[in-house]
Amino acid sequence: MCSAHPPLSTHRPKKRAGITIVRQTAQRCGIGLRYLSPMTAAGKGKRLGLVLRHDDAKREYAYDRKSKIGHRDKALDTGGPARPTTRPRNASIRDERGVVYRLVDLCLLTGGETMNCKSPFRTTTIVLGFLLCLALTKLPALAQDNLPTPDPEFKGQIGKTTKDSKADPKLFVLEPVRPWQLAQSGTAPAGTPAAPQAGAEYVHPKHGTLGQIGAKLANPLSNLWSLQFSFNAPAFFDGDLNTGNPKVGGSVNFQPVLPIPLYGTGAGEWRMITRPVIPIIFSQPIPTGFDAFDNKGGIGDIELPLLINLPEKIAGHWLVGAGPVFLFPSATSDALGEDQWALGPAVVLGYKTKRMTVGIFPNYFWKIGSAGQEPDTPDVNKGSLLYFFNYQLGDAWQVGMNPSITYNDKATSGNKWNVPVGFYVGKTIKLGDVPVNIKFAAEYSVVSEDDFGKRFQFRFEITPVIAGLIKKPIFGGE
Repeated sequence: MCSAHPPLSTHRPKKRAGITIVRQTAQRCGIGLRYLSPMTAAGKGKRLGLVLRHDDAKREYAYDRKSKIGHRDKALDTGGPARPTTRPRNASIRDERGVVYRLVDLCLLTGGETMNCKSPFRTTTIVLGFLLCLALTKLPALAQDNLPTPDPEFKGQIGKTTKDSKADPKLFVLEPVRPWQLAQSGTAPAGTPAAPQAGAEYVHPKHGTLGQIGAKLANPLSNLWSLQFSFNAPAFFDGDLNTGNPKVGGSVNFQPVLPIPLYGTGAGEWRMITRPVIPIIFSQPIPTGFDAFDNKGGIGDIELPLLINLPEKIAGHWLVGAGPVFLFPSATSDALGEDQWALGPAVVLGYKTKRMTVGIFPNYFWKIGSAGQEPDTPDVNKGSLLYFFNYQLGDAWQVGMNPSITYNDKATSGNKWNVPVGFYVGKTIKLGDVPVNIKFAAEYSVVSEDDFGKRFQFRFEITPVIAGLIKKPIFGGE
């Protein structure tokens, strides 16, 4: 992935440092600067090129026609290789600095790759290093399948650093791509992105617009990696054991969603979706008798569903997934957990359209082992049903609901079910370079435990999207 860089630095490095960093950057890319212009034009088909004039002495050292660092007369006079279809355009970094930022945006949009140049001389290493490496790395919408042929005078090998592949500080010929200019003139290859417009909608290189990201987050089987923080506070508890005002509690469920590609890609991808739920309880009112309560805090039992999806190529608009779900005795207090190991099935069944996602996500647990279980604690035999509905509005807004019904078979009559209904309003925004989904919800339990249980709660969710740590399917099928 390309990394977005900071604005051009106003720091002026030492006089010789500009040349040194450029030479080192070129060597790390495996080829000298003077050979990049011929390489850009080599190979079959049309090529895209640009000679970038570093003539902005206020923000960095200027090395242009009559600079002290290096002269670019040859590049500016000839415009690069003598091929009409590939002749680079001359551009001024002083007057057209936006090309650098649009180039980074283009690489982000198309999933291109580049090296990460680390140096305090940001202007030289980041801008020049990015443009240098772009010429030798894959940019799917623009890259050629064949390696370019180097200049005949070049004695090294492409992709390797040799003693002969040194940068010539007197000739800085760079070819940052400005494809939208050629797209507008009709000479760019098919599929070249259009010019980014001021205020244009953010587009993630893999997951699309913010609205599309919000729709994917509403799908429990999507390929989106994310970290969900669900703050259930304040939550109000009441029942026959309480004669005063409802008791107040609060918790947060931390749920990293980690889809692991198993086989195939795109619409034919099989994946295993891991969605561990880690409950962190700030305060939970625990009845110790009639009108007697004790507030507990800590970590509850962790749930871990492992779902295998049915690929979209087969399921179409349907959401189908299933797998085991585990319950781990991780509670820091007996009152916050079961002190048992449990295992059961988890299933996702739903349907999605361009704007709507609806479905259910039930799971159930049975005891498979004890972990310090008290004699008066019944064996685990319980389940939950998440039912969800999400509708995409304009500008990445969304409305819907996603409450969880709970059932405990071992509870006494009148205390087995808790059935909430709710409503949320959400929006997917961008914080820095990270898409983040935010939801505000309220839920009311139309059915709750007679003795003591949750009656009403507010919920605030924040879900940042993260980069997938596993890119390729484990078992192939690419």
